[in-house]
Amino acid sequence: MKAKRITALLLTAVMSIGVLGGCGAKNVDADEVVVKMADGEEVRLGVANFMARYTQSNFDSFYVAYFGEDYWSQDMSGKGETMEDTTKDQVMDTLKTYYALAAHMDDYGVTITEEDTKAMEEAAEAFIEANSDEAIQAMSANKRDIVEYLRLVTIQQRMREAIEEDVDTNISDEEAAQRTYSYVEIPTNDKVDENGEAADYTEEELTALRVKAQGIVSGNADEFESKAEAEGYTVSTQSYGEKDTAEDSGIPEEVISAANELKEGEMSEVIETESGFYVLRLDSEFDRTATDEKKDQIIGERQEELYQEVCEKYRKDFKFEIDKKVWKKVKFEDLFTIKQAEVEEETMSE
Repeated sequence: MKAKRITALLLTAVMSIGVLGGCGAKNVDADEVVVKMADGEEVRLGVANFMARYTQSNFDSFYVAYFGEDYWSQDMSGKGETMEDTTKDQVMDTLKTYYALAAHMDDYGVTITEEDTKAMEEAAEAFIEANSDEAIQAMSANKRDIVEYLRLVTIQQRMREAIEEDVDTNISDEEAAQRTYSYVEIPTNDKVDENGEAADYTEEELTALRVKAQGIVSGNADEFESKAEAEGYTVSTQSYGEKDTAEDSGIPEEVISAANELKEGEMSEVIETESGFYVLRLDSEFDRTATDEKKDQIIGERQEELYQEVCEKYRKDFKFEIDKKVWKKVKFEDLFTIKQAEVEEETMSE
């Protein structure tokens, strides 16, 4: 990965962040030690605070508009803790993963070059220059700690790429094979009364909906879309594999079973489910495009699974002692607003 691409991927952009308001939280001491690791290694509070407040700034740009300026003190998860505490726990959990991966760089031949470090230093300087003094102080965003953050994220990205290279990407057509069908859904559970409350369709209304579904079936396969449109419905498309369940596809089991009975180009009869009436047309018994997409999905799942397994193995015995008193000093009392984001798209070759 080229050095210029590192900064583009990690900071995304040189952002202009201004403090929206709040209680004017006291700035943390970036030199304090918040985590002790093996062999006397330590994590500066400045690194952890920058990561936490940088994370906060991305949340603030969206959540304030929906939940108000006090949302960090709310229990958003329903687990009896504030969103601030939940987010800070996640930041520490991520930091532990970063440092655990960094301790095993040699396992995968991952390195950080002088060119990388120079690019990180330039990105840190640009970030500090672009933001207000007030925001920089709240984030304790000094060059040293931003560079360390960039170093950790770069290592994580390169470690992930190296770990994923061990995944078996040989997937047969049989394993990923996808059938594709078009369908019309006529819901029977969407009625509301004059008060906006859920209500049941009468037998007469259900009969009328059933007649609409039958009207679609009455045509041949080539008329499927036009017949559906004439009845006021649109045709959707779904692909599925032999091992897919109703939960995987979000489609009732009766629909999948009916699709399995069709040959390419055939239409089903009206299928009745608890949620509505369905009419199907099987478009392909083996959809090449959908099958290739399924292969990519399977590879992605294998990569994610292996990456998580390796991270968990490295984390298991990794010493990471958090000084809770020091970490408690990090508070999201000031809110950030992203005033401007300048993104320069670059396509870099490996």
